Amino acid sequence: MAEFLGRGLSGFKKSGNVIETLIQPRLQQAVRKDVPVPGGAENNCTVTSAWMVNNAGDHVETLAFSLLEDVLLDDDSSPVKAALLDSELGTGLSGCGYDSDPEQRNFVIGLKGVEKKDAEAVFSLIRTSLKTLVENGLDSELVKNMLHRKELHLRAIGSSWPFSVMSSVCAAWTHGEDILQALDLNFLLESLKERMSLNPRFLEEMIDIHLLGNSHRVDCVFYPDESHFQKENTVIKTALQAVKQKMSPDRRSKLALRSKKLAESMEMASSPEALATLPKLSISDVSTEPPSIFHREEQSNGKLFLPTKIQTAGVCYADLCFDMSELPVELIPHLPFFASFMTRTGAADKDYIQMAREELACSGGISASVTSISSTATSIDEFRIILKAGGHCLEEDLPAMLGLMKERLFSPELDNAERIILVASELAEHARSSLIPRGQVFASLRAQAGLSAATYANNLLHGIPVLQQVASIDEQTVKNEIIALKAIHKHLVKKASQILAWSGPAEKENSVSSWLGQLPGSCMGIETHKPPVFPAVADTTGVTIKGNTSFTAAALPGIPSNHPLSVSASVMMRMLSEGYLWDEVRVKKGAYGAGASLDGTAITFYSYRDPSPATSIQTFKNAMSKGISKIDINPRSLEDSIIASVKGMDPAIRPSMANGLAILRELKGITIDLIAEHKARLLAVNTDSITEFAELLKSRESDVRICVVGNQDVLDSMKINNRIEP
Repeated sequence: MAEFLGRGLSGFKKSGNVIETLIQPRLQQAVRKDVPVPGGAENNCTVTSAWMVNNAGDHVETLAFSLLEDVLLDDDSSPVKAALLDSELGTGLSGCGYDSDPEQRNFVIGLKGVEKKDAEAVFSLIRTSLKTLVENGLDSELVKNMLHRKELHLRAIGSSWPFSVMSSVCAAWTHGEDILQALDLNFLLESLKERMSLNPRFLEEMIDIHLLGNSHRVDCVFYPDESHFQKENTVIKTALQAVKQKMSPDRRSKLALRSKKLAESMEMASSPEALATLPKLSISDVSTEPPSIFHREEQSNGKLFLPTKIQTAGVCYADLCFDMSELPVELIPHLPFFASFMTRTGAADKDYIQMAREELACSGGISASVTSISSTATSIDEFRIILKAGGHCLEEDLPAMLGLMKERLFSPELDNAERIILVASELAEHARSSLIPRGQVFASLRAQAGLSAATYANNLLHGIPVLQQVASIDEQTVKNEIIALKAIHKHLVKKASQILAWSGPAEKENSVSSWLGQLPGSCMGIETHKPPVFPAVADTTGVTIKGNTSFTAAALPGIPSNHPLSVSASVMMRMLSEGYLWDEVRVKKGAYGAGASLDGTAITFYSYRDPSPATSIQTFKNAMSKGISKIDINPRSLEDSIIASVKGMDPAIRPSMANGLAILRELKGITIDLIAEHKARLLAVNTDSITEFAELLKSRESDVRICVVGNQDVLDSMKINNRIEP
């Protein structure tokens, strides 16, 4: 990449402009602050120590701090993370680590779920843990393994790889650094290895100098204050009132007129002349070729093998899937925790620390997750529950990684009660902290839950029930959880059919296929399963959270991708999202975002950080009943939406994406021919087909399901009595 950019930039000269930034003076002694944040009495504190460490300029030093973050905090075997979690003073790490974006970089270590009386003990434990590491030295094997994983992650080309490159370039450019050096992985890695080789205590000295010996430290206790927003709003209101009183009547009148004109200009459409100056693609510019990258379907001893031919730069990606669709209904709520816990416990007579270290030595880590494949190309009622475990590694480490995957999956330690409670506590804290950042996702999943068995299962595996289930695991319930985990594992080994998706060097393909064929377990093919019967769901549900922000969602039954109007539906949903919903919910009412989507199983409308949830719900209903009158359906707008919709059908595929896409396409029955047909239909969408779908949307308005995530006052004002307490 550095060489490529070097050639591209060779004709340009460096600008002489220098952007000066204000530098924060260093503190002569540490500062302690107690900071109120939204929350009630049931919430505990977040306790953090934050240091200002180095300045921008040395790319190798930046990489060293990133490695130090991994060594101290990133893995279950990381010493500071282990010390904090094993202390039981809190429930999980807070947003910890090294921030390399600003001119003056920060390093943060902290713990969530801490009782306020224990804050000083946490601060003391952080410093004691660091001091012990300086005195006794870091585990050399851990450092070596973390450096190996760091190199693997830097070389892997994932879905966010373009953004990572852009971010590196932007940061280097902003701080006046050498952009090409920032992208030269070989130089950076070799330089770091050289510094560590010349000084065996390189990382320990970084801890001693930049953390223990650094007076520029702020110790913070973020404590919950239920009246925080009310107090904050009162302060703001008082300040604004004081400003208003100082204004003359003439000044206030001019300000009101200016605000009115601004509001009018925001609602005014751009002129055709202005729009004509923007560069535009046309439908004739869109390729009608089928996808250039697509998986193959093969068999290995009766098991499905899905290799994808794609350049991976010598990195191997393997994802082994188990069809858990016939798992007994009562065990489904435990499945997400099973997937998370399986990769964080011991296996094959090794404890969790040893397993973590062995994974670090040969891979980027082995992860597991559960997904619900809801709907196929021909049906919105069919679905599958898939447990996926996978990892990536350098090709020379492939046998070791596959060996560890087998141990994780077929010989996990599932009866360690203490470990179960600890991991569940950490996961529950993480889930709680995601309620507001991902509020629209939880609202959408809950709104969809009542539409079908497929959508109910989707909410069960990814929505609020996941938080509720892991939060219920404690000393009183852990024995029952162990029984459930063992029952799930027995089903996985004895009954679940297997699929392996693979991307990597071609010469490794046969050995991976052979490994799949020799695994214990079912050789049954992927079959259609009868959906289980789930409880009924109320038409309208509220999810109670703290704070003054809300999220809304309204969902209707969807249509499968082979439906004659599916392509018209995707275009209309995009036009509503980028037009009517954006204007009404985002621009006029001040929500952070709004949109609509069609995902086979459901048609969903949503808003994000919404100050007017009741108004948004009505806006959604207007879009359902009067959608054709709410969109700009002129030929140019229609063409723009068609072109934008085509992009999602044949995305640019990174190596790390190939396996997941192969599994999704296989289970949904999506073929190259189907994609080509779908693209052709999409390019032929016209006003008549959009109008026809609008009528279908209107006909389903009575089937709408609604969820609002908000505080008690919001739910009271909307008269939503059916509520969920996360």
